[in-house]
Amino acid sequence: MNEKDFIVDKDRAEGQEEVILYDKDGKTVSEEERFIFMKEIRTDRGSKYFLMFNQSELVNPLGDNVFFRNYHNLKQKRVGAKAARFYLKFLREKNSRYFTMCRRDLDD
Repeated sequence: MNEKDFIVDKDRAEGQEEVILYDKDGKTVSEEERFIFMKEIRTDRGSKYFLMFNQSELVNPLGDNVFFRNYHNLKQKRVGAKAARFYLKFLREKNSRYFTMCRRDLDD
């Protein structure tokens, strides 16, 4: 077989990817934003969600010691869609109930 025998649809092979970043208020921001608390990557195969963790603890931008945290130690970890929905709702509505539900979903 030659290389000419293979036909590749470039649009399907490369895949379309959209990256959405959220700040502490649950609003979409650009990559230049200093603090990003949630990241969503949408592809034709589905979505991937990443939340920010500080020493294996989910970051609460409204919690105690917000100004004393070392934001240089933050790491993104992949989470499920349900936990991401709860976290985004928490960022937008500022209701700690959704933060608790997100943490509980991470424990499962």
